[in-house]
Amino acid sequence: MVTVLIANFPWECGGVRAGSRWPAKYGRAASKRTRYMPFPFYLAYSAALLEKIPDVSVHVLDCLASDIGLEDFYKKCEKIQPDLIVAETSAVTFYNDMEICKNLKTINNPKIVLCGPHATVLYNDILSTYPQVDAIALGEYELSVFELLKSWNTGSMYKVKGFAWRKNGRVYSNPRPLLQDLDLLPMPAWHLFEMDLYNEPFCEGYPNFQLLSSRGCLFKCVFCLYPQTMEFGTFRAHSPQRTVEEMKFVIEKYHPKELYFDDSTFTQKKDRVVELCNLIKKEGLEVNWSCMTHAGTVTKELIFQMADAGCVAIKFGIESGNQEIIRMIRKGLSLEHAKKVIDWCREAGIRTHATYMFGLPGDTKKTVEETLKFALALGTDSAQFSIATPYPGTEFYRMAKENGWLIEQDWSRYDGNNCAVISYPGLTARDLENFLRYAQRRWIIHMMTKPRKVIDTLRGAHETEGLRGTLGTIARGVSHVIKSIKQKKWA
Repeated sequence: MVTVLIANFPWECGGVRAGSRWPAKYGRAASKRTRYMPFPFYLAYSAALLEKIPDVSVHVLDCLASDIGLEDFYKKCEKIQPDLIVAETSAVTFYNDMEICKNLKTINNPKIVLCGPHATVLYNDILSTYPQVDAIALGEYELSVFELLKSWNTGSMYKVKGFAWRKNGRVYSNPRPLLQDLDLLPMPAWHLFEMDLYNEPFCEGYPNFQLLSSRGCLFKCVFCLYPQTMEFGTFRAHSPQRTVEEMKFVIEKYHPKELYFDDSTFTQKKDRVVELCNLIKKEGLEVNWSCMTHAGTVTKELIFQMADAGCVAIKFGIESGNQEIIRMIRKGLSLEHAKKVIDWCREAGIRTHATYMFGLPGDTKKTVEETLKFALALGTDSAQFSIATPYPGTEFYRMAKENGWLIEQDWSRYDGNNCAVISYPGLTARDLENFLRYAQRRWIIHMMTKPRKVIDTLRGAHETEGLRGTLGTIARGVSHVIKSIKQKKWA
């Protein structure tokens, strides 16, 4: 019997890693409903595949979702005694994860395989520097881990495609082609995870449930991590039939109030979405669902077809309010079209959310102010602001290094939610950090002028946390107003 531990390591400062395309420090959320906790799909697909192998015992510990601290995690590992540990790492958690791997070796000396974008891009440096890491599963790793366990006792494990490993002081790699037919994967091993802990706060329905109907994106945004490091500019999707099968299973077993499709670009292929919507209606699936996509891929007709099939909310990556910056980052988006899309969604009764970044290539003090102005005027129901971060493996990272914009190699600062690791002439890292806080406060004050939004927010806090949660939400809002009054300017 081979014992395998699928792990999302502890991170005492609080935040997200596996399951999130943008790992970041968030601290501890005051409310369960407002807590962002992405589902780690790659880990869950890997666990589902491993369960199909005889004589393999699969254990799962998602320490971030379950709030498992370091001491408790090590105790659980001592009890499990894993032969193999498979865990995702990321830039912002890397040093934390290396220390954990080192300590795990003292328990029963398990083999440790790391996965994820950071490990995939920097596999040579990691294996050359950190002896506690035995191998790196490159890119999309589910089938690689599956075949590794199938050959565990044959002595040929390092001939499995999809790995990088160390032998006699040298690092070797054996890449694996991407899986083209996603329907070949089993459903994620949801039963091994505490599903009530995962939450997408964008969803109005609570509890909600995250699904993944496709992988990849055909747009060429210079900053985007997964399309460049894990999916290599491809787009692959489950068939509409498979997606509806998953929806039906989840609805019957978990009874969510809303489903959220965490695809990078849900509407990349319009015909697939139309077929899916028709199948949802044919099967009589009366469930609200939401998704994330690129505004350039939707038409008014498609928006209304999605709404008719139960779509209640859509996230859009807008990123900048300056068309020249949009061109420089290769976003492939017309801001005028984005405005129309938001209007169509409003007309169809679909809530909208937009994401923006400050510090993209070409940004200046003037253009980040234009982005905030655009965000406030666009009319989305919510918005998210972050600092553009050049992760290793992206075109943005190459540009930053070549142009001298990169000022930080401490991976723990690469989270985009708190720290800036780039600096431009006339727009410093300190400027970006100040402007991020300024924009977040401006947005909150903007939303406080909308009575319905305030009421919905307080109602949601009360439903999940009672009077204490409601008072906490009010206190945070007042705090932001006071801070904004004190900080009338950001630079």
